[in-house]
Amino acid sequence: MPYKDISDLPQAQVDQYDRHQKEAFLKAFNNAYEQYGHDESRAFAVAHHAAKQAGKKEGAASP
Repeated sequence: MPYKDISDLPQAQVDQYDRHQKEAFLKAFNNAYEQYGHDESRAFAVAHHAAKQAGKKEGAASP
């Protein structure tokens, strides 16, 4: 099911991410959920990848 807010995300899925990564996770999950016909496992895979990429980008921007 799509999530409306970061606080709605399953805690076990997002404990490892900072706020920026959680926002990326939420957006990617919701988009993938719709795109892949409500396939939650695929949406979670896409969302985790997006969150990790968001963390890499954020880390690269820091000196």
